[in-house]
Amino acid sequence: MDGRTSTPRPPRRATERARIAGLTARHGADHPRTRAANRDFRALALEDYIRAELEKAPPLSPAQRTKLANLLRPGAAVAVPPAADVDTEAVSA
Repeated sequence: MDGRTSTPRPPRRATERARIAGLTARHGADHPRTRAANRDFRALALEDYIRAELEKAPPLSPAQRTKLANLLRPGAAVAVPPAADVDTEAVSA
């Protein structure tokens, strides 16, 4: 061992936030690369949220999995009212 210590890597979302900040500073908020990074960050936040909810929930039936997967397909009806006990703020964070 050479005596160096490794620094723990920041969580994915923190890394992506830093990337967005850098792109915004260099290119501006409306640049295609910045917009793409923001889109990717929101997808990452949604992925984390869905994963956390699925870990808490009982197993889904095949029909439930299909119904939820269809929401992610192009042209799907996205205006689904959230359940009363779902924290929608966590998705937009």
